[in-house]
Amino acid sequence: MGMESLSAISGMRMPADVRHPVLVNAQLLQAAQARIHAYRSEDLIERVEQYCAAGPVLQRDLCADLGLPTGMVPVLLAASVLQADLARQAICTDLVLSAAHGALDHLCLIDALVCDAPRAWGATP
Repeated sequence: MGMESLSAISGMRMPADVRHPVLVNAQLLQAAQARIHAYRSEDLIERVEQYCAAGPVLQRDLCADLGLPTGMVPVLLAASVLQADLARQAICTDLVLSAAHGALDHLCLIDALVCDAPRAWGATP
């Protein structure tokens, strides 16, 4: 581990609220990671990407319109089929989603905990 990584880790502040999106989402994504290969298919990816082609959608609408169980959303996020602001919004029916097209930026939850994170979550440093 390089000095930059150690510096970043020493600057982390964990949210006090155990319901904070970073903490809750990290647990859901970790569990979803093990299910990616079982549920990910080219047909599903195509359906989701077509649905999201016009822009951001709510999780509840995506699931209802495509007939997906809500438990599939963390899998699609972990597989980089979908993306969302997971550092600030919990995975729930009101989550705003868009197609990720393979991008992984939305999975960098640790960025929300480093250095200036307290301002990002409304706390004082």
